[in-house]
Amino acid sequence: MSAIATDPIPVRALNQVTYCNRLYYLQYVDAVMPTNEHVEGGLFDHRRVDDPNLKNKTRNDRGTATSRGIALSSETLGITGVLDVIEEKNGEQYPVETKHGSAPHDDDGKPTVWDNDAVQLCAQALLMEEAFGKPVPRGYQFSVGTRERVAVEFTAPLRQKTRDAITRCRELAVLDAPPEPLPAELRHRCFGCSLAPVCMPEETLYQIGRPAVAEDAATPTPELKRVIPQSDDGAVLYLQEPGSSVGKRSEHLVIKKDGKELSRVPLHAVRQVVVCGNVQVSTQALETMAENEIGISYVTGHGRFIGSFVPAPAKNVSLREAQFRKFSDPATCLQLSKAVVRAKLSNQR
Repeated sequence: MSAIATDPIPVRALNQVTYCNRLYYLQYVDAVMPTNEHVEGGLFDHRRVDDPNLKNKTRNDRGTATSRGIALSSETLGITGVLDVIEEKNGEQYPVETKHGSAPHDDDGKPTVWDNDAVQLCAQALLMEEAFGKPVPRGYQFSVGTRERVAVEFTAPLRQKTRDAITRCRELAVLDAPPEPLPAELRHRCFGCSLAPVCMPEETLYQIGRPAVAEDAATPTPELKRVIPQSDDGAVLYLQEPGSSVGKRSEHLVIKKDGKELSRVPLHAVRQVVVCGNVQVSTQALETMAENEIGISYVTGHGRFIGSFVPAPAKNVSLREAQFRKFSDPATCLQLSKAVVRAKLSNQR
């Protein structure tokens, strides 16, 4: 057995392997760790939890003792992790995990947690029980997007599912190649995944000849959906919420109104910005967009064009002269026109 199969498994990996076996393999066996807007958002939400000045320190507030950044490991379980928060109240200890985004809701409209997040939280409870010798019957997950705190009961089935995830990590760690991508009925999980450009689920399934519809299925599964768009030229971002403002945070444009964040858009996904009406754009955001060659057009609330803020043109005079010479050639102009029309028809189709 290889060394990777005997190393302690990060608690976070149990979340990944429950969500997608291929995601776990690429991230923890092949060590591919790309970053997208969701990963960046999670890091930002954890800035207080990960603050080195708060780690391993306990603070008491209205009867609740809170400890942050507690590192725990277990040779028996074969897992290790740094717990976001451990709270103690009325003699009971429990983990609290912070998650980026919004909490899911059940059929009754009550907030709940995803199965993979519950497994991660349960693994933290198993570490606490071994380290402190006290039962941990429940924990909590705090969703930053909706500011909701949800209790998670560590039932026997959930504990078994967590141990099964540990076993599955060991099984995947010794494979020579990653497992297949998720089937069509679970393809919705691929959207927003930071590893989608590496995993390439659609292309991989096509290459190995995996059918979109199971032959023995009573009801056909959904057709394969494209996870990554064909064009990576970026999209046009329209800012039209009156009274909103646009700022820059890391590699993202952040849109806020009345102090509340409305949206966050990665710069690499934008090729142009259109500002409609009463929307304020900060100087830092303008500078960043200019550096990334993202043009900004200003229009009134009724759509009348006012003007544009564009990046400085390239200073390659020889290139500009060559372009002008080409544009004066009728044959070249005809060739370029055909290419433009062909691309337009292709994109529309």
